[in-house]
Amino acid sequence: LISLLAKYRNDESMQALLALDDQGRTVAGALFVADERYVYYLLGFRDESLSNNQGNTLLLWHGIEWALKTNRYFDFEGSSIPGVAHYFRRFGGEQRLCLEVYRP
Repeated sequence: LISLLAKYRNDESMQALLALDDQGRTVAGALFVADERYVYYLLGFRDESLSNNQGNTLLLWHGIEWALKTNRYFDFEGSSIPGVAHYFRRFGGEQRLCLEVYRP
């Protein structure tokens, strides 16, 4: 993953972001990639040891703004984890059904 990030760090189709606290410590991170129509939220993390850490919310908002500024849709990529899905829904937007096909 690190080599992939290094390869595309100056590419306009990807943003890897970190949120830092006032002491310069990383409190959250997010990875967004884009195609012609969408900005996709691929992954994110936050330091759960910090109480009231909203760094991930700030970074998601930045990703949404990037989509708006570049005339793209923003795609959270959904989640099957109930707490994460609820968190994503709080941003608003249009929920879409995603079907998966499994072959045993």
